[in-house]
Amino acid sequence: MRARSGGYSLLELVAILVVIGILAAVVAPRLDAGTERAATTQADALRRNLAHVQALALGWGDSLRLTVTANSYNVTCLTNIGAACATAGVGNIPKDPATGDNFTVSLTDNVTLAAVGGNTVDFDSLGRPTSGGALIAGNPARTYTFTGGTRSATVTLRPITGFAETSY
Repeated sequence: MRARSGGYSLLELVAILVVIGILAAVVAPRLDAGTERAATTQADALRRNLAHVQALALGWGDSLRLTVTANSYNVTCLTNIGAACATAGVGNIPKDPATGDNFTVSLTDNVTLAAVGGNTVDFDSLGRPTSGGALIAGNPARTYTFTGGTRSATVTLRPITGFAETSY
């Protein structure tokens, strides 16, 4: 019998390449899934934050403004009746009582945000969405679209009540 030389046979190399190909086909689409998942996660966070801003406006008795940019959003005080806005001052960002930090949210994972209907929405002291001091009566009041990878998620703010809903 002849001694076998070191190395792999052609059949073994083909089997290894097939296994690597299968792994690549499974793993590659998941690399972008983090960004796509981030779009829906951050849209849900905005929906919750809209309800939180309404509750703060109602609880503090202040009017608050939500301002949206392509990669962040924040809340500022329009009046300073309540303690939080009296401390922050009109036009400044109040502290979020839930976190103790300024009420500013920066988007992550290359997610972008686009607003339809305006980049700002005000909430009166009753938590209702307003524009220029008047209740927003057009439906929808504002629409915010988060885009990450190939997925997008939309948050719709309804007029008068300020009810926010997310669609994917």
